[in-house]
Amino acid sequence: MVHHINVGQADATLLEFTKAAVLVDAGGSGTAGDPDRKHLSDYLENFFARRTDLHRTLYSLIISHPHIDHTKYLMDVLNGFDGNPPIRVQNLVDNGDDRNSSGSSQVKNARAFLTEKNDEKPNSMIYNSIQDAKITKQGYTTSWFKTLRQKTGAEIIFLNGLQACKNRNNDSVVVLVRYAGVKVLLAGDSEWDSDNETCVPAIPRMLDKYRRSSLLNVDIYKVGHHGSPNGTNDDYLEAMSPKISIISAGYYKDRQANNGPFDAWNYGHPRKTLIEELERFTTGTRQTKEVYGMTKAKGEAETIVMHKAVYCTCWDGDIRINISAR
Repeated sequence: MVHHINVGQADATLLEFTKAAVLVDAGGSGTAGDPDRKHLSDYLENFFARRTDLHRTLYSLIISHPHIDHTKYLMDVLNGFDGNPPIRVQNLVDNGDDRNSSGSSQVKNARAFLTEKNDEKPNSMIYNSIQDAKITKQGYTTSWFKTLRQKTGAEIIFLNGLQACKNRNNDSVVVLVRYAGVKVLLAGDSEWDSDNETCVPAIPRMLDKYRRSSLLNVDIYKVGHHGSPNGTNDDYLEAMSPKISIISAGYYKDRQANNGPFDAWNYGHPRKTLIEELERFTTGTRQTKEVYGMTKAKGEAETIVMHKAVYCTCWDGDIRINISAR
């Protein structure tokens, strides 16, 4: 099962397999009172209460890139939130970026935490950095995830990593999951529009690299960059032809006056033009629902009647997609 956890204008996705679980991103929107932290903590507590066989252990925690909406609760997860016993993480993955950005302090603290744990008990936590130079036309995986495949049949393949782009979104670790005959793409905040002369943006780079393969032809698309128009385009969607598309974004009325511009309304997420693209290319259907899309950053919310299998945490709350008859 894929659990898209509603953490507001942020990202947290839990991958549930027969004998393991992987968390991709641990973000939050910074709303007053920190309800996103409580919701993520409660969600994981309830998950492990149901999956007692996993012994409160995450096989891996993957951070797509060091922006605060993807890293805010990284250290909370590593410290086990408030659980007794605490949640344990066996493997930490990020893109290896050492530059300063909005979520870099959490990532650097996490690497220091890992070093300390390994000093106390060698190899108690494994670290992997995903840099684009490692990624071939067949993608890239690590020994840790090769073991996961042997253990559960689940494949984790990385399609994009650190290029040292000016726009850090284009350094997002893009995760392809293959499990139980289903393919899921988690795109981070990868973008298609121009970056700088030394960095090809992530989406055209992936389209070129994988154009002769079926790696991008997926069943479930975790929509890039919270439903921003620069996180998805027609060429990308045509290569994917997803049955289901999932957006993680905040509710546009949840203005966070105490935290500056960090909310869905300021960014215009999810954008109406992007939702219309998803409607054209998403092949599955859903129960008809009246939803909304933003006209622009700091714009208006316009009503859309949704028929295709396009979901958003901003419309639907937590979203669970069953990919295995466990």
